[in-house]
Amino acid sequence: MSDKEKRKNELLEELALLYKNDISNKELKIDNKKIEEKRQTNVKDYFKGFYKEFEIYREEKIKEIPVILRLYENFIEEIYQPSKRYKLALKIRNEINEDIEKTFTDEQKEIMTQYKECENIMIDDMVQEAFVYGYSMCSQLKEESTKKYHIEK
Repeated sequence: MSDKEKRKNELLEELALLYKNDISNKELKIDNKKIEEKRQTNVKDYFKGFYKEFEIYREEKIKEIPVILRLYENFIEEIYQPSKRYKLALKIRNEINEDIEKTFTDEQKEIMTQYKECENIMIDDMVQEAFVYGYSMCSQLKEESTKKYHIEK
């Protein structure tokens, strides 16, 4: 397998993770269990990053991972509404992209597709990490205020 093919398969596996195994390449067989394990590992890593930063990591938070994954999915699919600024930037970027791609060879188009897929993976990772950090911050603030003011749960 060439480096190019290997890179493409790695990207397809990550895209399956990103899009919950809804990818167009039917040749690639990716186990849904493996995808779910990887998603949970990512969230666990985000938790560890948050708690390392604030020096308050507790292992029991790991059991909340499935809930966080569902909350995140619902947020992205049902709640998030792009701003006018975002929509304008997306429109302009797409127009620029179309102009650029008109000049590409087939090989350059494939490379650009892979580049965009990497970009999508990176953006999703940043958004998901920010979501987990926000969730963790909220949980920690709730816990600390409950302790400070002796509020009954």
